[in-house]
Amino acid sequence: MIVYEIPGPPVSWQRAGRSGKRTFDTQKGKKDVQRWHIKSLANGLFPAFRAIKLVVEYHMPIPKSYSKRRAKECLLGPHSKKPDLSNLIKFTEDAFIGLLWSDDAIITEIEAKKFYSDNPKTVFKIECMADKYFKEMK
Repeated sequence: MIVYEIPGPPVSWQRAGRSGKRTFDTQKGKKDVQRWHIKSLANGLFPAFRAIKLVVEYHMPIPKSYSKRRAKECLLGPHSKKPDLSNLIKFTEDAFIGLLWSDDAIITEIEAKKFYSDNPKTVFKIECMADKYFKEMK
């Protein structure tokens, strides 16, 4: 199992932009920053080509407008505001294509959660599922 941690507030997926008949990726800069963090941690690893399981934790920032009391209460429970979890997962899947996995289609299992944290970041673990299934078949 490989564990990665990306500092800073988690980023959620957004639709592609349009200019006339052309479309463009509105989040290219954000993806590049995330990819840079992973490249510095991955240290020459090749992207996975077999089935993988992705376990993701999104540590969401507490809004500065919250009182100290409300901020402490937030730390005790889940994050149930926007951005929604599925868009956070989509961004993570798309940002690391060709870097950590050959295509996001090889992700066969996902465990994800989001919650408030004093230290906003994205933490994810990658586990090779193909090895697990081959061991169970023997």
